[in-house]
Amino acid sequence: MSGIPKDWNGERAGVALVAHDGLRVPTATVTTEPDGAFVIPNVPPGEYQVIAWCPATDWDPEATPAGTDARSAVRAVAISGGADAPIELELRPLPAVNGRLTWDGKPRSDFACRGAETIAFRSEDRWLDLWSPVVSINGDRFTVEGLPAGRYKIELPDLEDRCRLAAVRVGNETAPDGVGLDGLAPLMLDISTATGEISGTVIGTKAEPVAGKVLLVPADREGAPQTAQLDAGGRYRFDKVPTGTYRLIAMKELNSTDYLDPIAAPNLDTKMVRVEAGRKATADLTLIR
Repeated sequence: MSGIPKDWNGERAGVALVAHDGLRVPTATVTTEPDGAFVIPNVPPGEYQVIAWCPATDWDPEATPAGTDARSAVRAVAISGGADAPIELELRPLPAVNGRLTWDGKPRSDFACRGAETIAFRSEDRWLDLWSPVVSINGDRFTVEGLPAGRYKIELPDLEDRCRLAAVRVGNETAPDGVGLDGLAPLMLDISTATGEISGTVIGTKAEPVAGKVLLVPADREGAPQTAQLDAGGRYRFDKVPTGTYRLIAMKELNSTDYLDPIAAPNLDTKMVRVEAGRKATADLTLIR
């Protein structure tokens, strides 16, 4: 594989090759020649991301934030083998993204959910966090610097359990499936404390109420599962559930943790439920074991 970044100004750039599937580590890293050309030899067939950054620094996932003159590029490439795969990369400045936190849709800076100070950007282009973002909170406002332009999932990983990130908007548009950062439109992150309720009945293989427990596992974010005990009629109830999507599982005994495994969980007899603010959701379940 060989290439040259566009709009070259003579500085050396770092270039990394990252497999589209597998570990989030570079398959190879090189530094460009003074004219911007680079070669990555002996690349096995497959799908990759090619990532370039300038000025060139050593590859370090814990590196300090990039300076104001930094530029980057990310491009997908498929290698079929047997021939050179020339590519051209366009280095772009790293945008500064301004944003604001709202609570239940209202700009209230006097309400605080612990953990809202940590904002995580998960790249959909498999960017490997070469430069960590700089997040500064001033009341309900923040600025993120040092992120290459691209599409990201936004999370608040340290947000306390009673709160959740309910919506992400770019300007006036809701972005449930990730946002494209270009440094132009401001980000609005809406944190909610609204809750709903889930209830239902669990039956066994003989279509009769059974003894056991129901687990409520967040499906759209990380979080600890909740447990509800079945009553004599096989009924269960979760109240004050933060809004979001959940996976419900009925078990006689909690004798494994496969319900937390993202690969194994979909194969269990589970049911997905959406909890909305102020509403009651109903889901009847079958005991899985």
